[in-house]
Amino acid sequence: MRFAGVRRSLALLAIGLSVVFTCACGSGGGGDASADTTPTTVEPGNAKITTFVVPAAVPCPTGSTFVTVPVQYAASGADRMKLLVDGRQVKLDGTQGEAKADVHCDPLPHTFVVVAYDSAGGRTVEQKLLNTNL
Repeated sequence: MRFAGVRRSLALLAIGLSVVFTCACGSGGGGDASADTTPTTVEPGNAKITTFVVPAAVPCPTGSTFVTVPVQYAASGADRMKLLVDGRQVKLDGTQGEAKADVHCDPLPHTFVVVAYDSAGGRTVEQKLLNTNL
């Protein structure tokens, strides 16, 4: 008889937890109904990316966890530029030049994105992928 009471208590606990998880994780629960989910449109820029050179692949030195990659960039009609490597911003000096970016030595492709901003804030974007040879 004693085990029956324990089993019943455990069953009630499981049902209670099920209800709590269903309420907390179900659709419509916990979200802000007034949040705007409409995507914003970015006006295309007037700047032109004239140079964006990223090697398709680079070798990783034996025993290294990362490798430094040279990137050449230039744009006409741009007020400023931004370089993102795997989502991380790399500092650029002006609207043309060469930058160095560190990437992890792993079997995943690495994303390089350059953004040229014109005087009105419009953006021109170009993306390249790089593989590291282990």
